Amino acid sequence: MARTRPRPCGPMGHLRRTAVAAAAICLFWRELSLRLQPLFCNTSVRGLTARAAPCWEGRKVAIEMRGSQKRKEMTPEQYGADKQQLLNLFKLENESFWHWKQFSSEQGIAMKEKLKDVPEDAVRKFLDIHSKGALDHVELASPDALSKFSKLQKGDKAFSWHWENFCAQKAYGVALPQKLPAGLLQEFLDAFEAGSFGDVEMASDELAARVTAIRKAGGNHWETWVSEQALGNSLDPKRWTSEAVRAFLSQPGLPEADGEPLSKAESKAARRDSYSSEKQQLVRLFGEELAITWQWKEFCTGQGTSASAKVADVPESIVQQFVEMHSNGELPEVEMATTELVAKLDALRQEDYAATWHFENFCVDKAMGVRDPKRLPAATVEEFLSLYEAGSFPLVEMASDELAAQVDAVIKAKTIGVWQTFLSRLQLGNSWSAKRWPAETVRRFLKEHGA
Repeated sequence: MARTRPRPCGPMGHLRRTAVAAAAICLFWRELSLRLQPLFCNTSVRGLTARAAPCWEGRKVAIEMRGSQKRKEMTPEQYGADKQQLLNLFKLENESFWHWKQFSSEQGIAMKEKLKDVPEDAVRKFLDIHSKGALDHVELASPDALSKFSKLQKGDKAFSWHWENFCAQKAYGVALPQKLPAGLLQEFLDAFEAGSFGDVEMASDELAARVTAIRKAGGNHWETWVSEQALGNSLDPKRWTSEAVRAFLSQPGLPEADGEPLSKAESKAARRDSYSSEKQQLVRLFGEELAITWQWKEFCTGQGTSASAKVADVPESIVQQFVEMHSNGELPEVEMATTELVAKLDALRQEDYAATWHFENFCVDKAMGVRDPKRLPAATVEEFLSLYEAGSFPLVEMASDELAAQVDAVIKAKTIGVWQTFLSRLQLGNSWSAKRWPAETVRRFLKEHGA
């Protein structure tokens, strides 16, 4: 009869059994990690958990990046339930904004008071009145009146000044025409066309430059002065009258401007600093959300404003309306081009300069001049790729290395300005590289400059 080895007992026996079990688990874990390795990252880190961690971190970062591109919603915890309800009401009923401004004035709330600073009991009282249907019906401005407003605004620099002053006096500071009663907007339009406001001299470039220099020197003198004025709220000095800007400049205690010319970067920053809060917010949105560029271009086109207009030249009321629609989530959603789609287009453009030429012209015709594929709808990029692959674009001979060298020689002998001026007249493409232009175009330039 075979003898069996007695099982060890006591503490030592227990430790031995535990060690054997642990070794078996380790072997199982190692075997499992090797079998599952292809499902995780191709790293040399030992162990299944270590292999999975980088993948999860990568996915987590991607999720966070996608989330950061979405608009941050105001939550009831940030605003309070009543204020959140009021914001939703503004979104659902345009006339509710006018009702709220009327109510705020009656309650002694300052015209420029922000909603976050308004007492909760005032908001609750307004919502109670609204829920009982005790607010009068308001007929808002018609599309025809809004169209007429937009045309007049683009045709006269002093228009916005008169409009903002009119709104401060008669509309509780509401400068968005689509939020105002039809009768009030018509009253302004009639008065403006009749010349009732008189002529005003708007601030010159020189006066605006002096304000910019003071702002550059430090302090919030201009911002403070603007906030204290009962009329107007734009930080752009060129949107104020010469008289108003001179009044600001005549104040004692303003910092001395150093008189040194601003660098290109400083000038650009100074221009942005002079934007109103809405225009500054719009510029920030361009950097935060890829879809904003397309949404902004479409909105400008719908308002009768050129899609290629610079933010500085767009009327304040249009920017305010767009920013407000964005904050209320009222802008139409756009399915943007995917990373794979953008990569496919980029590879094509690197391989064939003619593809870049066709793409830029396509964007001028079909994409309101937006040439960055990351900022285009997926359907637009897919349409171009389909047309290109189908051979729908005409064959074009791109400039050779020899022609590009001749352009470089002209630029060296004269200045790059002659090349840039020539290209700007064509209004096609935006590259300064001669090799990205058709040979015919480059030969025409060389002929004009005797090369």
